[in-house]
This record gives sequence, C-alpha cells and structure tokens, in this order.
Amino acid sequence: WVFRYDYLRHPPEPHPAAHLQVRGSLAEPVLPTAVPLGRVHFPTMGVSIESVIRLLAEEFRVPCHEPPDVWRPVLAASEQEFLGVIEGAP
Repeated sequence: WVFRYDYLRHPPEPHPAAHLQVRGSLAEPVLPTAVPLGRVHFPTMGVSIESVIRLLAEEFRVPCHEPPDVWRPVLAASEQEFLGVIEGAP
C-alpha cells in the first residue's frame, strides 16, 4: 500500500477514530528512530487540537508534562466536547 485511510467509530487508544497512514520515508529525521512513517496515524475529519496533541505525543514522542494515564483521559474528554460541537453544527 502507498497510503491507507482507516475509520473506526470507537478506536482503541491511542489512535484517532479516522486517520491516514502514508508509506514512505522522511527527508528529515523527526520520528523516533525505530518508527517508520507508515506507522504514524495522521488524524482526519474534523481535526481538533486534541488530535494534533495526541499525534505529537503518541507518534512523534514529544514529551508531555504528565504521564499518559493522566493526559489521555483529559485529552479524550476535551476532544469529545469538540466533537459534540462540530456534530451539532448545522
């Protein structure tokens, strides 16, 4: 595959419900050493800031101030609020 799009209504943590994966290589070494680009889950649909934060923390290993068992539930709750707003929009 060159790219693939996945959509799960209730995904397992830590991947976004809808995401794009791209098989390829990066010109700059921005991912952790053993992670190929094809394993990165780029969020799609209504992309929230929470999705971007999750992408940076989970896929690019950007350090967080709190451990995952603290920030993951907070991020998920905040994202549910965002999704409720965009789903309720006319």
